Amino acid sequence: MSVSILEPREPDSAAIQTIEKLASRNPIEQMKARAALDSGESANVDALLHVLKRENRKKRRRFAVAQSVSICIMVGLAAANEYFNFNSRLFNYGFLFGVFLIASVSAAFAPTRLQRVVARRLADFDDVRAVGPLAEALDQQDKSTKKAAGAALARLLPRLRFSDSDLLNDGQRDFLLKGFGKGSRELELAVLKALPQIGDKRFVDLVSELAKGKGAAKRDPQLQDAAIDCLEPLNEQVERDRIRLTLLRPAEGVPASPDALLRPAADSPSDSSLLLRASSDDTDT
Repeated sequence: MSVSILEPREPDSAAIQTIEKLASRNPIEQMKARAALDSGESANVDALLHVLKRENRKKRRRFAVAQSVSICIMVGLAAANEYFNFNSRLFNYGFLFGVFLIASVSAAFAPTRLQRVVARRLADFDDVRAVGPLAEALDQQDKSTKKAAGAALARLLPRLRFSDSDLLNDGQRDFLLKGFGKGSRELELAVLKALPQIGDKRFVDLVSELAKGKGAAKRDPQLQDAAIDCLEPLNEQVERDRIRLTLLRPAEGVPASPDALLRPAADSPSDSSLLLRASSDDTDT
């Protein structure tokens, strides 16, 4: 589904409510929401992006809550173990670690129903603003959602330009890096195509290895060729970033005090009457 690419804006509440109905248990509500999305209005893309970002934040909060609860459980059981002086201490601590690990991992990896539905629907739109949230969808989603997100990224990433680099944050770039080799071959080629525009130094080692015919490129000459074509412009992009950051860095050294900047010249005394003296060449008329 193609839509016009506009600057992101805050969606209205009605559009958000329409998106949320995609995950409704009521089939009629779902059908109405899908029909509204099929209209292809750019406001729907804004709402999809807003809801998916919100659900991704919820996922991170669930992880933090699960960690806190697990730590409380561990502390409580450890205190009980000390108080009652259980003999099977090793078993108890192993159990505590298991509780913490299972609860934390389960909360971190479990996507909400709405998160899955919205990620799949967003993958249907040809809007490059979706690349960031779709990159997040590569991380611990169900298989069908990952497949839809990967297919959309394979379509959208080659369209990115240098001016689009702000569409992905550091975490979303990490997802692209970690997901490389785990998705489709088309996604790998699309990532290599986009890296000269939106890549940074974290990708250099991966692309260098692929250009040497290692890793996934060992049995895929086309992937190796794509890495070779990507490596030089990627290094140029990294160098541009380095220069830009150097120029933006504050100047080092001891700053001069305001008094020193404004003080009069020490070696050039002057007579205020001379500064205000009328020109000697003036004549009366």
